[in-house]
Amino acid sequence: MILSPNGVKLIQSFESLRLLSYQDEKGVWTNGWGHTGPDVTPAQTIDQNQAFVWFAKDVAWAERAVGDLSKVPLNQNEFDALVSLVFNIGRSRLAKSKLLSKLNAGDRNGAAAEFLTFRLVDGQPSDGLYKRRWQEAKLFTSRN
Repeated sequence: MILSPNGVKLIQSFESLRLLSYQDEKGVWTNGWGHTGPDVTPAQTIDQNQAFVWFAKDVAWAERAVGDLSKVPLNQNEFDALVSLVFNIGRSRLAKSKLLSKLNAGDRNGAAAEFLTFRLVDGQPSDGLYKRRWQEAKLFTSRN
């Protein structure tokens, strides 16, 4: 599966385009649409083309992670919500999560409720992450 236009829109609504690097809530240097890594440096300026290249690479990585970790068939909305989550929290956190355990056991409602557990930054609730997780859970449970 690949991320749908709705999934792209969801991620980009929370990962606003930034062409000058900045530190996220955890202090991680970030650029483009939420891109992090050794290729992001302080005071780095990129153009929109580079932001699109990084976004495509990051989405492809998150898509593979969801495909590898999910042991049950997913509909497009479930897949998009999970890709958005992995894009933000990383593969290893999903791999160790109750959300994935519940999903793979066939408990979709239980999995949906687990999205909201990923809303803390350094142990403190984040309003931004709460809103994102709520939107992801809403997408995950919507049937089109």
